[in-house]
Amino acid sequence: MKKHAKLLVVVLACVMALSVILLASCAQEETKTAYGLVHGKGYVGKATVVRLGDSLVSADLDEACLPTYVKAENAIEGYTVEGKYLNHGSPATAHFYKTVKFGDVTMVYDGTEVEGVSKGYMVGTKTMLEFFADEANCEKYFEAVAKNEVKVVLADGEKTDILNAKALLKTQNNYWGTPATNALGWKANVKATCDYVVENGFDGAAKKEDFKVTDNSATDAKLDNELVDKNGVKTGATWTDMWDYFSLLKSAFEK
Repeated sequence: MKKHAKLLVVVLACVMALSVILLASCAQEETKTAYGLVHGKGYVGKATVVRLGDSLVSADLDEACLPTYVKAENAIEGYTVEGKYLNHGSPATAHFYKTVKFGDVTMVYDGTEVEGVSKGYMVGTKTMLEFFADEANCEKYFEAVAKNEVKVVLADGEKTDILNAKALLKTQNNYWGTPATNALGWKANVKATCDYVVENGFDGAAKKEDFKVTDNSATDAKLDNELVDKNGVKTGATWTDMWDYFSLLKSAFEK
């Protein structure tokens, strides 16, 4: 009887081990996405991750500039509005396209000044940033940009060649694309951040302050101000809003 009992234990152990292997082999890769405002709430970010069970296989980031990123060269009566905005902290004036549409959304530029700057684009009674506080609205806008479906209303119709992917997506518009010798640039920071989370996961930071700036100017000018996480792991990234992108990637992974 003892031999039979031992044999039964061995058989059960083999069955359990085989079950674990089969379950692991049946796991399917899943692609998850998250959308949200990033980089000072000035852009709509899209984070895409591929996960296999609890493992992160790959990650990617893209950003769509907001409609205010593109200005009209000249005033067009009835179709542009003069607006005041902050350009890197300094007041500036430009002509913005009055009416922008995508999907079932219509944005209208309001030039009324509040504390020295224009209200900007409104969706009904919501400001643009209030509208984009909802992830679903971020997704709607980002995907419309990516598909060249954002329309600018002009006298001769609704134009989709002004606020298009080439003008607004950072993967296409050369945003921070030719940095100085002491800067990584946008695409290099995307790669560094995505490589970092794939290799290290999301345990390196629980708040913005967990990313600390290091001074590498003496050894590598391009990595001056490189960010290091709370565990002392170098991220390879230098952009100031690392926490925004890290959080968006984490949100995608946790969906």
